[in-house]
Amino acid sequence: MLDLLQQYESEFAAALSGGAAEQHREFLSKIKKKSRISPQLAVEIYRNNTRGARVAALEQIYPACARIVGSSVFRAIAREFVANDKQGSADLNTYGGAFHRHLQHLLSGERLPEEFVYLTDLARVEYSLHQAYYADDDPMFDFNDFEQTINDGIDISFHTSHSLGLIDSGYPLYQIWMNNTSQQGSSRVNALSETQYLVVYRDRFKPCIDAVDHCTYRSLAAITEACSLQQLVERNDCDITRILTCLLYTSPS
Repeated sequence: MLDLLQQYESEFAAALSGGAAEQHREFLSKIKKKSRISPQLAVEIYRNNTRGARVAALEQIYPACARIVGSSVFRAIAREFVANDKQGSADLNTYGGAFHRHLQHLLSGERLPEEFVYLTDLARVEYSLHQAYYADDDPMFDFNDFEQTINDGIDISFHTSHSLGLIDSGYPLYQIWMNNTSQQGSSRVNALSETQYLVVYRDRFKPCIDAVDHCTYRSLAAITEACSLQQLVERNDCDITRILTCLLYTSPS
């Protein structure tokens, strides 16, 4: 029974997203008509409601992008993304992760002005903040276990926070994001002469974003690549001994 329910849910989701015509007709044939509304019209009503909810979700996830291009333009972009999205999650809390690729497609096709070239990276930042909010809680760091492991001579590997997001960009994303999400209005944003490194994380229940130096960024990236503590110490692009205490998680979510 559960397998059959999951099958119907999958077919219903495919019908709402505009799946293959043959599959769509097959699903409609399974709907029992119990009102004056035809199965086709009923599905179309659900589809429109679903698409509207997804567009609204994108506006909440990407507020800086929406403010930059304008609400009407953003909604048009979002509607196109939703209409073409066949694989998007039904859970709005995890929806829209591929939106930055849609922006890149529009930029590559010159359907967005070149002045918005940084939007792809900015969208990655905003989705990382969204993910950070819904990420699983992290356990507190066990210093006693850490010390015992060192004393036992066991090789140590760290795990990053579930909420961690890493973004590097040639654009001043932190300043752009701040200017378009704060209540204080816009200020001048200067071009960068070098790469900007951003770290997204959750402090208790609040998603946060910080600009960090190359060493901190590379150290965190190396941890996500499963480098051991010994390997981190030996790397030339990291100074893990300097920043380790700042990276350890010591307070509850």
